[in-house]
Amino acid sequence: MKFARLFLPILALIALPAWADIAYQVTIDTSSVTGVSGFLDMEYNGGFPSTASVSNFTADPATTLSPAGITTQGAVGTLPGLVTMNNNNTDYDEGLTFGNSISFGLDFQGTPGGTVGDVFTLSFFNSDFSGGLLTGNNNDFWLAQFELDPQGNITADAYPNPSGGPSFATITEVTPEPGTYIPAIASVLGLIAWQRKRLNSRR
Repeated sequence: MKFARLFLPILALIALPAWADIAYQVTIDTSSVTGVSGFLDMEYNGGFPSTASVSNFTADPATTLSPAGITTQGAVGTLPGLVTMNNNNTDYDEGLTFGNSISFGLDFQGTPGGTVGDVFTLSFFNSDFSGGLLTGNNNDFWLAQFELDPQGNITADAYPNPSGGPSFATITEVTPEPGTYIPAIASVLGLIAWQRKRLNSRR
């Protein structure tokens, strides 16, 4: 019993969902539509509590965002700053004139629950929202998609370009820096010390 109480915090840490804090770098080659006006569309929806955060948005000088063209549903923040989206059918749209490239960080946080899962999608639309750009996925116009299931698995897909060639989107999983774990490790060690002191005081 004492062993179980002492190491319960460690077991809890090990049991954290695999995507409790999983980050990706997403880069899109937009050189084939340079000078074209359109829209950036991000959507996040699903069945259990989690968040998707878009940060470190960068673009080459030829890319121009249009703050006046922003429409949101549940999203907090605006590009190029931090944009946080929950899984309650959140939507973020912003007008832009394409340059040569766009990139941003995408971070998922949350605790699995339910049976449905969550989906984050990225799309680029033409100026009247009648069709997608840079993708051969003409059914949904998604350029990139991240599927999160309740078991902690994330499936990232970048769809082929209109001619069937490689996707214009590149998705790279980012390995957290060792320092990212320090607060969690410190908390666990603190709990272990507290429980050990508590057990010793009862003897």
